[in-house]
Amino acid sequence: MALSAVIDLGTNTFRLLIAEVDESGIKPVYSENQIVRLGEGFSEENRFRTTAIERAIGILVSFKKVLDRYTIQYLSVVGTSAFRTAENRDPFLLLIKEKAGFSVEVISGEAEAHYMFLGANLILQNQTGAILLIDIGGGSTELVLADGETPTMIISMPLGVVSLTERYQEITTREACNALQQEIKTTLLPHLTNIPQNASLAGTAGALTTLAAMDQGMTCYDPDRINGYRLSMSAIETTLAQLLPLSRQERCLIPGLEKGREDLIISGIMILLTLMDLCHFGSVIVSDYGLREGVLIDSYHKRMRR
Repeated sequence: MALSAVIDLGTNTFRLLIAEVDESGIKPVYSENQIVRLGEGFSEENRFRTTAIERAIGILVSFKKVLDRYTIQYLSVVGTSAFRTAENRDPFLLLIKEKAGFSVEVISGEAEAHYMFLGANLILQNQTGAILLIDIGGGSTELVLADGETPTMIISMPLGVVSLTERYQEITTREACNALQQEIKTTLLPHLTNIPQNASLAGTAGALTTLAAMDQGMTCYDPDRINGYRLSMSAIETTLAQLLPLSRQERCLIPGLEKGREDLIISGIMILLTLMDLCHFGSVIVSDYGLREGVLIDSYHKRMRR
């Protein structure tokens, strides 16, 4: 079977997925995530820093070497939040093409949310009733409300863990969390007026999958144990209380917490807890599948319709 591949260029993490795709779904062949912190300094400068560009190019060159080991028939490379606003985006895109050979499609926040829903729905399709799906990213947060396979609301907000963490610096106290929560609440509230009371909450992307890995004490990340895992609000609050007084170095010793997320995880937790509190959700279902899988599924279906 022909292999398809996708590279998700996120504000914090670059993700590569090589997979077989057919009507039955996706069969992963190779997967790799690398924390790049591409959006470093965005809250002040709104442009890619030279050091971040260098890190990004190095990782993309390594991704190209991986891809060269396979026979890839279809490749998609998508840029998300940071690429939508960076003042020096175009020269960076040219550099990516020159150094790694990738042509990047910069997608809108709504497209990002749509792909995320398509991917996560591969895991959530057996859930009944309305589902609110959240994707907490480095530069933006997406919300999708759906009942079955039909989204009824798709929203992208400039609420990301990298930008929030840079603005609030070291978040080690409840007082700092309260200030952060107030900003998150102000951003979220206008979009939550039509959420059904009986809706379930599901989530994808690094903050959610990291929390699920930590809750299970994973020493080696296993996506099969992440997909469909249910996190209670009380467990998330317990994790927050555990993390707050710890230094970055101490946080890195906790099983399941990926190195590079030790500062960002607090902002991710606060976005999630604020949403759960506002909508009275007691738990969240976690999906390792998200944007990458959604891009592959969407591309496959478009080819089949031709």
